[in-house]
Amino acid sequence: MHHTVGGVARPFHVDCQDAVGRLRAALIGLYAAVGADPARPQDVSRRFRLDKSLTWKISRALHLDDPFAAAAVLPGASGIEILVDVMARHEAPAEIVAAVRRASEEYERVIDIHTGDRETLRLILDSMGRNGKALELSRRQAYRGSSGIWGVQCEVRVAAQCIAPNAANADRLDLAFVGGWTDIRRLRPIPRWPILDVRHWRDDGTEADGAGARPPTPRYAPLADPDGDDGGWILRDFCAGEMPEVFACQHGDGIRFELGDGPIGRTGDFTCFTGYVSRDAASRYASEGDQYGQLRTGVSFPAASLLFDLFVHADLKEALAPEVQHFGRLPRDIVESDPSQVLPMAADVLQLGRNPSVATPLVPRYDAMIDSAMAAAGWSRADFHLLRIVYAYPPVLSTIGLRFPLAQR
Repeated sequence: MHHTVGGVARPFHVDCQDAVGRLRAALIGLYAAVGADPARPQDVSRRFRLDKSLTWKISRALHLDDPFAAAAVLPGASGIEILVDVMARHEAPAEIVAAVRRASEEYERVIDIHTGDRETLRLILDSMGRNGKALELSRRQAYRGSSGIWGVQCEVRVAAQCIAPNAANADRLDLAFVGGWTDIRRLRPIPRWPILDVRHWRDDGTEADGAGARPPTPRYAPLADPDGDDGGWILRDFCAGEMPEVFACQHGDGIRFELGDGPIGRTGDFTCFTGYVSRDAASRYASEGDQYGQLRTGVSFPAASLLFDLFVHADLKEALAPEVQHFGRLPRDIVESDPSQVLPMAADVLQLGRNPSVATPLVPRYDAMIDSAMAAAGWSRADFHLLRIVYAYPPVLSTIGLRFPLAQR
């Protein structure tokens, strides 16, 4: 088999697709020849005295039409040879056995030419993954590595954003944010750690109150008691565990929250939430250079999951079908014209309807926290639609957002 066309090397996806297709076809023929059912891997394991994991992998590969998904679960050459040898002893025809061996050898040559080893192959296939699986393996590995590097991790990054027309001027929008982290754990001493930095942005990446932007500055108000020790920025009723001191600092056109130090390991685990509302924060209507509404959340340290909820007031129908964006930088650093910073996003926006049930096993008492925040902002959940993203192992120092076209006058 030649891996060049007209002297030019064939690309990986072509060689891989062809080689996997031939190997799958040969294996299907082998199973048929001995009367084995690929849909019943346990029966195949018992009948031929084969390892269950081997027959399961082959069954998965034969039932996946996507060749790259099939390649990710195909056993190695030694596993294929074990299968072929056993089935040859069960009177599989010699020509069918030979066809499987040729296809397996060809697939191994493709791996050697394009990736050099199976570990690199797995990374390439993971990066090319489809059907909601893009980079899942890489993200999981990155979570563990980033936890060790940064010395901190959490279970769930929580970000709930609400948009509604301003009560005094329906041409303007009010925004509210409830966010935080569950089960934060330190892996080494860390004096202070920024956990949240929210700003408003124009389409070109500049701050909304920068040169040429509208003159009013958004007015932030905490969602908890402003007379409390934290000034109302920390939702203490919903925090848990060994809470450290939390520093809330005004930072340009936004607010920065930083965590103080505390115990290492499980004894220091804690959950922390913050929340605020910003009145008259943005225009509902498009203008030159500002055609989109964008709600974003940054992932500033390792999280096993992201829960990103967008509550859209029923009057804002233009915001009910947003597109998902994923960038390899935190919000203040994003330049959308740089395609190198766009990351694959293997998550769908779940449309949970108006007056939704918001409870989730990811976050204890989440529904109570949302209702409390809504009440503090003067709203009712019954007036909002919920759009939800749940994403496993969101990459550190990345931003995930929802973008929708602003209404036209």
